[in-house]
Amino acid sequence: MLKGVARALVNKGAALRKAGKSEESISVYDEVLRRFGDSDEPALLEQVAKALNERAFARLRLAKRSWRASGNDSEARGLLSQALADADAGLGIEAGLGIEADKPILLGNKGYALFLLDRQEEAEAVLRRALDLGREKLRDAELEDADIHPLPRDEAFKVLIRRLWDEVSGN
Repeated sequence: MLKGVARALVNKGAALRKAGKSEESISVYDEVLRRFGDSDEPALLEQVAKALNERAFARLRLAKRSWRASGNDSEARGLLSQALADADAGLGIEAGLGIEADKPILLGNKGYALFLLDRQEEAEAVLRRALDLGREKLRDAELEDADIHPLPRDEAFKVLIRRLWDEVSGN
């Protein structure tokens, strides 16, 4: 029963994020973490990892929106640092559970946050691994993500993704 509640909350948060309500979605993911973050039940922890991944992506979107709307570097970098922490926490949970269901997406979010934080070498290594695991689906998702609240630096991100994809795919 609790797994169903956790899954429903994660799905609600994702629906809010897709509707452009990133702040509200983060509140829902916070609720998942508050209620189930200390669980030792694998099924619940899997939902916690999903909530962390979704919250990381919502924070990435908010950071880009902040930069685009107001140029607020401090706020955007704070959100990106939080997104990075969420992605790392989600990856830690998945590793502890021995699952890799969302690993390419979590790595993609981590790599994008690192890129936007001007940590290029780290971003390249993480994104290369994400593309190796997630293949074309992840490549396409990363390119689409760059078009959400686009920033001038997103063109460089797309070039990086395409170059890394060529390396990973042997093109």
